Amino acid sequence: MTSTALLDWLSECVILAYVEDCQDRALSDKTIDWYAWHLRRARDWLSAEPGYNACDFLTRDGMTAYHRSTRSSLANNSRAYMTNCLRTFGKWLETFGQQNPCAHLRRPRLEKQLPDVLSQRDVKRLLHELSQPGASVRERALVYLFLDTGLRVSEMAGLNRFDLDLEAGQLTVRSGKGRKGRVCFFSPTTAAALGEYLNTHDRPDCFVSQKRGGGAAQLTDNGIR
Repeated sequence: MTSTALLDWLSECVILAYVEDCQDRALSDKTIDWYAWHLRRARDWLSAEPGYNACDFLTRDGMTAYHRSTRSSLANNSRAYMTNCLRTFGKWLETFGQQNPCAHLRRPRLEKQLPDVLSQRDVKRLLHELSQPGASVRERALVYLFLDTGLRVSEMAGLNRFDLDLEAGQLTVRSGKGRKGRVCFFSPTTAAALGEYLNTHDRPDCFVSQKRGGGAAQLTDNGIR
């Protein structure tokens, strides 16, 4: 990439080059998609603003105008992530001899909220339903594992049966946030539920969906939701 191409720094080729760099740094797919979305959003805003061009956008005033334009359409946390995206992208531009146009942007304070969780009564009701005759062994294994480990949906979908050690009551997450692995532990009750479910199929994936017409496929994030 030449310095001349960087003058039009929000062109698709520059954004794709940045995406490739993020992939080389092993950022998560969701983070990369989020960064790319924000950069394209900035490009669309710029194209709709006759008073700004690519060079103007590299100035403090241009960046501030764009930042302010998001306040009515993005929540505070989303604007914080947007600002982080632009600041990270600006640092990347510095590696090509460009001045970082985003260094002055201050990241809005994130709103800290307690997560919504099931009450103890709701958990008991859920486990009671899963213990009834005819309850799905797959759903029982999923719920027990969620309650014991707190895995993310994407982590649950990516589990392989060989990542599980039922005797030791532990599993290895290989596709965690930031592509970092970790070990999680679960109870003997959950191990029994998992063992019962894994005996229903022979695929290497831990959780599978039954397709129409026979056969099985790895259960996706949306399938689990």
